Amino acid sequence: MQSLNQKTVAAEVAYLAVMGFAVISNSLDESVDFVEPNGLKPVDRENYGAEAQALLDAYDPLPDTQATAKNAIDQAAGETRARYITVAPGQDAVYALKLDECKRYAAAGYPEDLTGWDFVAAEAAANSCSGKTACDEVLFIASQWSKLAAGIEMIRRGAIAKITSLTDVATIEATVRVAINQLAEI
Repeated sequence: MQSLNQKTVAAEVAYLAVMGFAVISNSLDESVDFVEPNGLKPVDRENYGAEAQALLDAYDPLPDTQATAKNAIDQAAGETRARYITVAPGQDAVYALKLDECKRYAAAGYPEDLTGWDFVAAEAAANSCSGKTACDEVLFIASQWSKLAAGIEMIRRGAIAKITSLTDVATIEATVRVAINQLAEI
């Protein structure tokens, strides 16, 4: 769930006030407090409509729209990555360790004895193949993943950079739709 900045909260409270809803009632004195960016402020019941409208008029949706758009793109990029890799706590560290070991194993000339090559031995056992075959498969998958991840990152970063420079909400929303569609096609 996205967190709202204080101005957003103030605008939403102001909207409720304009619609006639009491936001926070004090116990028995019937005065009403409204949340504003600087904290709680008691507001005169007869004049709160104008104050609420002033808050609404001052509200700039651009920063919230940009933040929501960036989060949506990050989420879509994460979902795209998850279609190709295991997303679980610690798995990225396992992939990095396995790749590092396979690079060292290949550089050592693919020794037959897998003692000390724990990830290579585990891959070889899991796939019923030699250490060389297991290592080469890991290296191949890593190179393919690198290309795929770079493509995902290009779309993600490009869209976020564009959104940061945009000032029109409709164009930001269109940019999000394009980026999400591009990510879905990967």
